[in-house]
Amino acid sequence: MLVDLITISDRVIDIAVREGPSAPAWRATFVYGEPRAEDRHLMWELMKRIKYRSDKAWVMMGDFNEAMWQFEHFSETRRSERQMEDFRDVLSMCDLHDLGFTWPALDIR
Repeated sequence: MLVDLITISDRVIDIAVREGPSAPAWRATFVYGEPRAEDRHLMWELMKRIKYRSDKAWVMMGDFNEAMWQFEHFSETRRSERQMEDFRDVLSMCDLHDLGFTWPALDIR
């Protein structure tokens, strides 16, 4: 497997991956989203720039520090509906799809 670093920053690692020398490249981007809600648009703009830099198959994973829907947000403080809608919009623009996540079963014996 061949891995080429494209970009690295405090919030993003973007790489190109080839299974072998003659295999087509694909991209993987690992993110840690902006912790402050008012700055999340910075990550979303970066996601759009990354998307439009390449036409390769792409997977993006990490912690976006945002929820798509209110029921995904486990806090007494409600999430801004507008903020979640903006997040869903950028996922759609980037043709990214939520594969889901399940917490591991906790054994508290």
